Amino acid sequence: METAVPAMKKMAPQPGQRHEVVLGVLPFLVMGLASLLLQAPASVLSMQAFQILGGLLFFGGYLFILYALLRGWLLGFPRWVYPYLVYAVLFMFFLANAATPGLAIFGIPLFGREVWGWRAGVPLGIVAVLALVSSRQPWANLARLAKAIWNDWTRLSFGLYSLMIMATLVIMDEVERSFRFPPTLLAVAVVILGAYGYMRLRKNWQRMAVMLACAGVSMIIMQASADYFWQTHTANFSTGEYRVLDVAVDVGRIVSRSVNGAGIVLLILLVPLPLGLLHWLWGRFGPRLQP
Repeated sequence: METAVPAMKKMAPQPGQRHEVVLGVLPFLVMGLASLLLQAPASVLSMQAFQILGGLLFFGGYLFILYALLRGWLLGFPRWVYPYLVYAVLFMFFLANAATPGLAIFGIPLFGREVWGWRAGVPLGIVAVLALVSSRQPWANLARLAKAIWNDWTRLSFGLYSLMIMATLVIMDEVERSFRFPPTLLAVAVVILGAYGYMRLRKNWQRMAVMLACAGVSMIIMQASADYFWQTHTANFSTGEYRVLDVAVDVGRIVSRSVNGAGIVLLILLVPLPLGLLHWLWGRFGPRLQP
């Protein structure tokens, strides 16, 4: 019995490990569900009901992401918080250049067809103020953020990986709903799998490998599906009607565009790589430059 206790302790998962994995995957689940609802066909609920639910989850999910970002900020920016951070910042820029006609809160319309502009930054600004006011050392956590990114560049890549959910809305835009829902569902599932792999694996090269692989596969699924649809269909956007074309499918073009799309995504995720190389060079040669 004396030797069994240390062995059990050694095999037991680290405290908070599962909790952190769930927190790292949760934003992809929330925004992935919002994407699916916004693009779902009217086979179970009406299209209007799907759009209302998707819209509520889209903005409600953003509020959840802001809350999780505040919590992660106060905890010193652990690994799971980076998708929340990057998504919150990028969504702010997206909303600043977007209009939301018909959107009302408690029956009060917001800005109509006017773009949000600077007002899109108010929610994130409130989070920043609350985080700074609630900290005993307001700038200490920001210093931890910079240090964590310097020591592990893959955290920024994980944050950029959150863009894959928004990509499903962009690439499959205007594709007929009953056609785009299955590939979108598959692509979102692959993205979630990549987020789980990144949070669950221990070594950085393993984390990056599974994330890059899932990002590439997800992009290929979406790009190939969209290209196949537009090669075989035409649309009348004034009436919303689609017509099937009797044409030969250009498989080479589909493959080429899908591979190019996957390559662009991989390059975006590898943008922080030079920071990792700089950190490695500094660790190898930097101390020798000191007197």
